[in-house]
Amino acid sequence: MLVRIGAPRGNEGPVASLLACHVRIRHHTALAQRLATTRDAPTEQRVEAAQQLVRYFSRSLPAHARDEDESLLPRILAAGAPDDVTAALERMRREHAEQDAMLAALLPRWQRLAHDPREWDVLAAELAEGAAALAQHLEAHLVLEENVIFPSAERLLGAAQLSAVLDEIRSRRD
Repeated sequence: MLVRIGAPRGNEGPVASLLACHVRIRHHTALAQRLATTRDAPTEQRVEAAQQLVRYFSRSLPAHARDEDESLLPRILAAGAPDDVTAALERMRREHAEQDAMLAALLPRWQRLAHDPREWDVLAAELAEGAAALAQHLEAHLVLEENVIFPSAERLLGAAQLSAVLDEIRSRRD
């Protein structure tokens, strides 16, 4: 049975939806690290993991960043965010660009591995280094969002704004 990890259900709000994305981000960064460091993985599992990573980090993570940058950030700023929240929002946007650069190096390697799992011996060290750096970067990024940005969204935005954010999040997934 296929289960979507942390999938939004029912009438959850945008913060719950974004937090569910964070569960998936952490799942995929852990998968990237396991793929890079598990020497005795069966070939089929290596291929499937590499394919999952390519799909997730080329489609889902960019959609999540757009949710935050295009739907959440402008509304929080317009609501009169205090200076510490404004700084956190700017850091979030900057870190999204940094993530893009990290993934620009990892995605071709995962694609290569998905097409030829025998390349694992050649790619393992680069994948391990890149996956560890990505996991460290993303964890700090997610913690900032969870501790500063998301609570501020719930505090500063009204029900109509939160509903609009959720509608935009859902439209990016259709």
